[in-house]
Amino acid sequence: MNTFRINKMLTATMCVVVLMLGCTDTDPKESASQSNNTKPEQTNIKIDQLAGAHNIIKQINTELENNPSAAGGKTYYVCDTGNDENTGLSESSPFRSYEKAISMFATISGGDSVLLCRGGQFPITKGKGVNNLNCSVEAPCTLSDYGDATKAKPSIISSDSTAALKFYGNINPAKNGGGYVIKNLNLLSTTGTGKGIFLYVGVHDMLLDNLHIQGFRLGVQLAGTNIHKITLKNSTVINSVGQGVLGGCTDCLYENNYFQNNGANVYHHNIYLSSGSDENSITKNMVVRGNTLYQSALDDEGKCGGVSLVAHGRFEGLTIENNLIKEDVGAVKGTCYGISVDPGYAYDEYFKDVVIRGNTLLNVGGNAIGCASCDGALIENNTIIDEGSVLVHGISVPVRTEDTVKSKNITIRNNKILLTKNWNQTSGVRVGGFHPMSVENNDIYLADYPLSECVRGTDKNIDVDDTLNTCNKTVSASNIKGLVQTLLNDSYKVTPVQETPVQETPVQETPVQETPVQETPVQETPVQETPVQETPVQETPVQETRVQETRVQEILGSQASTENELLTSSIQRNPLQGSVSDNRFVSTTYKAGSLFSISKKGSTNSAPVKPVAPNKTCQVYARGRCMM
Repeated sequence: MNTFRINKMLTATMCVVVLMLGCTDTDPKESASQSNNTKPEQTNIKIDQLAGAHNIIKQINTELENNPSAAGGKTYYVCDTGNDENTGLSESSPFRSYEKAISMFATISGGDSVLLCRGGQFPITKGKGVNNLNCSVEAPCTLSDYGDATKAKPSIISSDSTAALKFYGNINPAKNGGGYVIKNLNLLSTTGTGKGIFLYVGVHDMLLDNLHIQGFRLGVQLAGTNIHKITLKNSTVINSVGQGVLGGCTDCLYENNYFQNNGANVYHHNIYLSSGSDENSITKNMVVRGNTLYQSALDDEGKCGGVSLVAHGRFEGLTIENNLIKEDVGAVKGTCYGISVDPGYAYDEYFKDVVIRGNTLLNVGGNAIGCASCDGALIENNTIIDEGSVLVHGISVPVRTEDTVKSKNITIRNNKILLTKNWNQTSGVRVGGFHPMSVENNDIYLADYPLSECVRGTDKNIDVDDTLNTCNKTVSASNIKGLVQTLLNDSYKVTPVQETPVQETPVQETPVQETPVQETPVQETPVQETPVQETPVQETPVQETRVQETRVQEILGSQASTENELLTSSIQRNPLQGSVSDNRFVSTTYKAGSLFSISKKGSTNSAPVKPVAPNKTCQVYARGRCMM
């Protein structure tokens, strides 16, 4: 038996032993920016610095899966100092271009890797999609980084409407690619168009880890049917012109990500979950956990105007837990809901077996947590605090006009709610509809105002037993700080991890039109929409008027969006540090003359203005609104 076969056998034996012993003491590798504080070389563009943390999942299986080369796969190297005529098989002979890297990734064998050098910048001159049938869960294909850990992650830069990374499948499941690992990359847009990551029809079994996605029209989009088992974790999505993430999928997980300043009006959201463009699609077992969402859909005045986390369509087994959803005190409109799971399309929708628990919502507007057409929902252990006297209802079911399915089997328990608005309709928990609901063991704090109620019941819940909850109508200017701290002591907690801001040199590139991937274009039906008059939530009736919304569809072909991102660190916050009112998110503006150089008028922070796409395309998104 030769030496190679002996080494291979020893390696396999060691892997089996590791799996038998377990992995409780195995720590995941830190990203380069977390493991050292070395300042990168000074360049022309300064990237936003955000404060935050990730609770990294310790799994040896994931580590092995993310290092397929350890199992014998080939590794191809790409660096902006290389040459596409090189072999690419060593760090001393790397390929050079983005196009070569993606073309190689689209054809490599299962278990192979394509690695981009740290500190490298890779402008897109011609887009290319990936549907590699050689990759699989057993032998995943990896697109990641290599090289000097003190340098920034490699940056893929889009200067037109080309998607930074595009993966597509086919209606025939046998022709759908899956088994991808994409990690440790920066995806940047200089035009505010396109998508950072675009997944279309049938893509499955993909891990998106430690990515920075900045400045696109859509940060991440999942479009079409039969997309499943996608994990997005430990990543940052910021400054999207439209949605931060658009789409949901079966057996998918969004975990430990940071979203900030995505969207610009009431139609936009940090996270927009949908069940697909096919009205018969049902998304099952979707989990959104441990994310931080901040500054959703800021308008020209720097106020949040869109729901931070919204879900429309048909879902079964949707879990939203342990997320931090935050806005600055008073920098919100009545339409700035925190979490809302409700109908929004023209077809019949429902949400079965929904769990919303352990979330912390700070200073959102209108309704903090809402559900409608929910058949079986558990809303528990959430902390809701409003210091700005904008929030009207802490938890509301139904939150808007319902479809055929009427909310039933609803349990609202063990939540902590503090509202400061002096208005007759203010309520900690508001329940109504066609079926009785259970409301118990909630701690509710309100100002002492004549008609405000800790638990408000209407319709079949007119006689809801509010004595099963603790009602404190004692909130005042003198005791609010103490009450806030008390409630936060038991709320969502994260451990801050400071990340060194990454800096990039601007890349001058002549835009090149993307050659469409071989796909059948999906034509979007134009929607005629009557302008929506925005009415303060304080004066909105209990039942919201239903606005029909055309389901999300994607225009493919030469107009498929580009994705480009100007990096930022991935971060989350510990709400227990200082008062809730403090703006603890540190951001800086870009150098004058660069893309994000002007601060928003009236904004309470210096978050840069998102670029406006030169070719405006109208698409209908959440709550019947049209995104430009």
